[in-house]
Amino acid sequence: MAYELFCCSVQGAGHIKKGMPCEDYGIKFENNECKIFVLGDGHGDSNCPRSSLGSKWVCEIAVDELQKFANDVKEQNWKERLFCDKQAEKMIFRLVSSIFGKWSLRVKGDYLSNPLTEDEEKAATECLSYYRRGELIEHIYGTTFIAGLMSSDYLLLLQQGDGRCVVFDADGDVSQPIPWDDRCIANVATSVCDPDAVVSCRYHIIDLTKNQIVACFLGSDGVEDSFGSMDMMHKYYRDELLLASTVEINEYERHLLETLPRISEYGSGDDITICGVLNPKAINELTQKFIDENEKTKILDLINKTQERLGSMGPKLAFLQKKCVDAEAVCNQFKRKWQELEDEFQNIKTDLDTHLQSKSRMSPTMRAIAFSSSSIKCLQRRLEKIKEEKDVLSREIQNALNEKNLCDDEYTAYKQKYDGFVRIKEEHEAKYKAIGTINTATAEITSKLSAGCESSGDSKDALENDTITVVANNENATDSDDVATKTEELIAIDSVGLASVKEDNQSELITEETTEPLVKSDVPIIRESIGDGVEVVTVDESNNTNDEIGATNEIVVHAPTSDETSASNETGPEKQEKETKAGFLGFIKNKPQS
Repeated sequence: MAYELFCCSVQGAGHIKKGMPCEDYGIKFENNECKIFVLGDGHGDSNCPRSSLGSKWVCEIAVDELQKFANDVKEQNWKERLFCDKQAEKMIFRLVSSIFGKWSLRVKGDYLSNPLTEDEEKAATECLSYYRRGELIEHIYGTTFIAGLMSSDYLLLLQQGDGRCVVFDADGDVSQPIPWDDRCIANVATSVCDPDAVVSCRYHIIDLTKNQIVACFLGSDGVEDSFGSMDMMHKYYRDELLLASTVEINEYERHLLETLPRISEYGSGDDITICGVLNPKAINELTQKFIDENEKTKILDLINKTQERLGSMGPKLAFLQKKCVDAEAVCNQFKRKWQELEDEFQNIKTDLDTHLQSKSRMSPTMRAIAFSSSSIKCLQRRLEKIKEEKDVLSREIQNALNEKNLCDDEYTAYKQKYDGFVRIKEEHEAKYKAIGTINTATAEITSKLSAGCESSGDSKDALENDTITVVANNENATDSDDVATKTEELIAIDSVGLASVKEDNQSELITEETTEPLVKSDVPIIRESIGDGVEVVTVDESNNTNDEIGATNEIVVHAPTSDETSASNETGPEKQEKETKAGFLGFIKNKPQS
């Protein structure tokens, strides 16, 4: 097989900061018949103080059992059974039962030889009463589990808990073939220590004789949690494949040891393990597709971030717009009141002038009868009062106009910023569409060449014209980079796809990625052989001081009891009581943030 194995585990930045050991473990193995890669992610829960041992042991046991499984499939000619659902289910059940059963015996043996220390008991407050009664001992060593077994004919994938299995097929398309467990959400994950671990372990089998792959990555949740989306995680893996296809596998593993700590530091803060297989030659043939897909993913991520920004700005924009409308309504209300007073003032003044003119033409006796000094004074007082009210309203109108102008200015400035993001989004969308157009045109040219297009003058001209069109489209597509200076928002995408958004009046939109290595320090690699061709690649750190005691060489097949297999069918108080006794199906995994 042209595939190469790789594996790397690093301690998370959050674990280093808190003085916690690396609870991830990864291992790889290969012989003439198969390649095996496994990872375990120990729970960062204080009730699981020995999860670093649990993750290591489940990996070591899985390598042994998967090797035996591969030999049995070959010797017994069981390949066809793997692709028959009912028969495959029985085979996988026996395999998983053996792995988890032996793991259970090993952790119980270790606990009998090494009871919890005083410090471990102080930390395990929620489950200590169970541990002291000899119950739920497996939870002390709780871990997740993902494994891959690759032969020339098939790829078997197993998973219990969180983390992701990412597969790239022969066309370069990406998928996550292992069914997801909805109980794994946020910091909660199912575990090898769960009472229903055997029956809830998921699996997927790929027939490599029909569906070739170029790579398979197993990654602990520290990888997934370091990226803003699955698309960005897939982009990261494509970048890794492009690099891995150009260097020796040992050099690539050193690259992982140098860069994964940086990803943890700026991402999840959690331990990170990545392992899997890849075919460098097949990857080289997909180089352009991976580059194009990553460019599209990067632009799409910027579009999504811009859309999220627009979404967050929308409510404030609507609020400012309403504020402007309300301010204008207040102005209009004051203006109407002022106009009503003005009309009343003019009417009274007209009436008073009319009365005074009439009075001048009357005899003294008639003037005394028709007009009293009190009525004239009343009208004059009313006029004075109206003048005062008009003055007050004039000041209120001026204040309202000032407030309206401030609202208009604030709304206009924010609307310009909003419109700037709209333009950025539109230009990124145009660039995204242009990439698709370029790829289509390039594919058509390649198709013409591969079909043996004649080299006559007309044919050459046609191909040259097609090429020129593609180049022109490409040049137009990159013009949108100039939009970086049109906004006051900074959307920074660093070299591993980790995103942050902040405001800066003089900042610009950053869309380019650095090509410099994340870490330039030398990181020592320890390659440890544990027998039978099994090799462990780790960082030179001494975080785990626990001894391995209580291992067993017995072959034990652990089948779930009737209580375990029927647990999912129980409801009501009975189910609640059993789940309480088991602690919980999904252990809380503390993922320290850097």
